[in-house]
Amino acid sequence: MRKAFETKHTLLYMKAVFIGLLAGLIVTAYRFLLLKLTEGRWFVVHAAEKQPLFYIAIFVVLTMTAFIIGATVSKYPMLKGSGIPQIKGGLRGFFKLSWFPELPLKFFGGLLALGCGLSLGREGPSIQLGGLTACAVNKKFAKSQKEEDCLLTAGSAAGLTAAFGAPLSGVLFTFEELRNRMTHTSLVTAILSCLAAGIVSEAILGQLPVFSFTFPNMIPVSDYFLLIPLGVVCGTVAVIFNQSLFLSQDLHARIKNPLLRPLPAFWLTGILFAGFPLLLGSGHDLLQEIKAESYAVPILLILIAAKLLFTAICYGSGSPGGIFLPLLMLGAIIGKTYELLLVNYFDYPHIYGSFFIALGMTAFFSGVTKAPITGCVLILEMTASLSHLIPLIIAALTSYGIANYLGDSPVYDELLERMLNDRKKEGIYPKKEVG
Repeated sequence: MRKAFETKHTLLYMKAVFIGLLAGLIVTAYRFLLLKLTEGRWFVVHAAEKQPLFYIAIFVVLTMTAFIIGATVSKYPMLKGSGIPQIKGGLRGFFKLSWFPELPLKFFGGLLALGCGLSLGREGPSIQLGGLTACAVNKKFAKSQKEEDCLLTAGSAAGLTAAFGAPLSGVLFTFEELRNRMTHTSLVTAILSCLAAGIVSEAILGQLPVFSFTFPNMIPVSDYFLLIPLGVVCGTVAVIFNQSLFLSQDLHARIKNPLLRPLPAFWLTGILFAGFPLLLGSGHDLLQEIKAESYAVPILLILIAAKLLFTAICYGSGSPGGIFLPLLMLGAIIGKTYELLLVNYFDYPHIYGSFFIALGMTAFFSGVTKAPITGCVLILEMTASLSHLIPLIIAALTSYGIANYLGDSPVYDELLERMLNDRKKEGIYPKKEVG
């Protein structure tokens, strides 16, 4: 480790800090604007409730936005979806990342898609924005391919940090999910970049955690066996979730005109404006509603199915947006449903609601991404509570094990493979994997 702090690395670390600050500014601006667009979307929802003819204008705007996104993604296919497979492919040497015009187009394309209410998250685009920020700096200052990859990893980590205010998760995710080779130098570089991005994010948006959970009561150690069934359910539903994403991509690919591919997702969004607006967006508002209200188990099961289907359709459309937040919301609903089942049918104390929500989020994240360490640390950072690490690990590893047993591949590995196959069909053959 001592070699990582040798004088010769000083300039590299300064570049990492600069990338972290710049990525932090870009992603924090992205996050702030999405918050404002979410507030504006609710204003539109309430206005339409008072004047139903307003729904016609909503459908017109959504249709026009779908065409714009379809045309943009068709011309720049690296903008579609999450952005994490693109970064993975860049680190493995499959294709060359270009910061312009992809960075500004991903920024504004994500604002359009998520602002309109598609069930997508900000984290994947934030990771890509951080990585593309590193590419912009690398173009001027990187001295070698090795240094480029090191700074690309650091920028991606900074993007996740700014998206969630979670610097430890940013570092862990890059090495657990992006699978970049870890060295002492790359680890220090990622940490410095994440710290810089975290400081920027906290300075602008404040220091409050993303999820305002409190855990006044912890389940006793003697009840830890109850976490196993929750992990089994989350791991099983995680496999269904991943397969639904792939199926949706396959079905959307049958729409030959790329301008029309986003239309089903945007039209479904328009229907939900009138039918159930809480399903719109990543799901943060839905989570607050579930925490505050007492929904019956059948309603929660319907919400799980509806959110899963809506997310799959939105992601399959190719619109710029990730799956982190939607899958965390799905895990939260699963956790709440499980807690109500224990309360209603086994007379379990009704004082652990928030705790089971956090467990569900962690377990479902681990089952979908196959990144259980990141899942545990992410929830710890986002809820600002370190007291429930052991239960989180139990639930996360159970879900991870079940998803693996069912033969499910890590979602971002499969999405990258699909991107590469699409490029081959178009006659664009990727480079061989580096290293």
